[in-house]
Amino acid sequence: MDATSTREIQIRHLEKTAVQVPTEEEFKELMHVLYMGKCLWRNGTSLISQDNNHWNCYESDTCVATDRPNKKGGAYVMYESEFFCWELGYKVISLEDFYREQEITPQEVEEIRKSMSN
Repeated sequence: MDATSTREIQIRHLEKTAVQVPTEEEFKELMHVLYMGKCLWRNGTSLISQDNNHWNCYESDTCVATDRPNKKGGAYVMYESEFFCWELGYKVISLEDFYREQEITPQEVEEIRKSMSN
């Protein structure tokens, strides 16, 4: 992932909503988007550090949700299994639905994907 991207995205907190990311590529893409929205892991570390690839914990059952606001203007992020998200009463949505909810256009997604491959 391109940690040098300076573009910012405004991420709106989606109450009790988790994004299912069944592939590692989708997980990395979502982490990049959330990073651009000033989000951090709940422990305050960067979402795009090589040490923070938590997709391997639940693999295709991985879900990601925003938590409370952080001091940088974004939100804290957590990951759980899809089953646990359902148990917590979260609505589970696809990455495409997340982009639609956040009003991130397909053109912006393509730009983000390109910046990740550089």
